[in-house]
Amino acid sequence: MIVGLVGKAGSGKSTAAERLAKSKMELISLDKLGHDALREEQESLVNSFGRGILTCGNVDRKKLSRIVFENSDLLTKLNKIVHPVIKRKALEIVGKDFSDHYIFDGALIHEIGLAEYCDKIIWFECPNEIAIERLMKRGMSKSRAESILASQQYLDSIKESVDAVVTTLGSSEETFEKLRSILFEWGIVV
Repeated sequence: MIVGLVGKAGSGKSTAAERLAKSKMELISLDKLGHDALREEQESLVNSFGRGILTCGNVDRKKLSRIVFENSDLLTKLNKIVHPVIKRKALEIVGKDFSDHYIFDGALIHEIGLAEYCDKIIWFECPNEIAIERLMKRGMSKSRAESILASQQYLDSIKESVDAVVTTLGSSEETFEKLRSILFEWGIVV
């Protein structure tokens, strides 16, 4: 079974995914695969966005994100380059059949084209104010966090097509217990 965890930045989905990974579910972090995609597609990215995105000869995610999160056309251009690589890599992992249960952890499961491979999808709901606080605790500036959340506003439409919603207002332990209860209903014991 493949369970997709979706939600905006700072919603708590990755924290929950990391906990699930400790309980014999194979975690496939789309963010980590995105890092791999940046390395793999470096030449295409430099051709599209210029050498200014490089630091020490490698794509600098911070530089690239400053460019694309301010311009939706450039974000679309980036996604067209990296999403196919992320999808291919995620499906390669599932194809190796490491586990009975997989977690796709990523806000953009639908955009990448992985939703159709998920047996169930869970949305992580969190007010923007709390998400901003969480992102700032990770070292992000308030304006940067607001910019990312603004660029992800369209993700709210996904909530209508998911199988379950987990509200993440409480502690990470409370969130995990809600998630565990949902998974138990689906026959997954963690």
